[in-house]
Amino acid sequence: MSDNAYYRRPTSGPQGLNFFLMMTRMSIATVLASLVAIGGTLSADDPAGTHHAHDFVPTLELRILPGKLERGLPKRFTFVFVNRSGHELRMPRPSQCIGGNGTVMLRSQFKPLNPRGVPSGGGGGCGAGSKKIEVLEWLKSWQSLDQGKSLSVSYSRRDLFDFQEDAGDYEFWGEYVPPKLTSEEISLLERAGINFQGVPLASAHLHFKRLN
Repeated sequence: MSDNAYYRRPTSGPQGLNFFLMMTRMSIATVLASLVAIGGTLSADDPAGTHHAHDFVPTLELRILPGKLERGLPKRFTFVFVNRSGHELRMPRPSQCIGGNGTVMLRSQFKPLNPRGVPSGGGGGCGAGSKKIEVLEWLKSWQSLDQGKSLSVSYSRRDLFDFQEDAGDYEFWGEYVPPKLTSEEISLLERAGINFQGVPLASAHLHFKRLN
């Protein structure tokens, strides 16, 4: 029996071309269906690989709590650091000044009620003295936070260099910059088994309105 009994090449012309296109589309559809099935199998076998970003819990959480309101705005803010890890954390007590033990900062956005007015706010800052002691000696003054425990520092808005007082919409949030450590100091802390916060943090945003 000849080969032509098993396979006949499509003839030229519209009918042959239509048959060729139909077979090509069927092949592509089959490949796509296979890829979808494989992807579903991988997702089912390794859910962590696809959901790990959503399940991430920060080691240290930063919150800001407003103090007493004066004409709709807090006079001061408290920065709260909550240990969300499963172990003890150590950190120096931060201040509102740059450097030293780490820095807490109050950030804000302001939308004036009167867009033609001149904003009253200004800026400012302060610097903390640089550490001059060996890191393991400095570690003795760091705060110890057990799992679920917190550390709080509180400052007035003026001490945080936020002087805006005009009527309008306010948005506040806190930021934390950890102390600057050298690679050698980080290595010493790690070898000593010390868990510490080494990356910046930001809090959720709070909204307030001052009408006059």
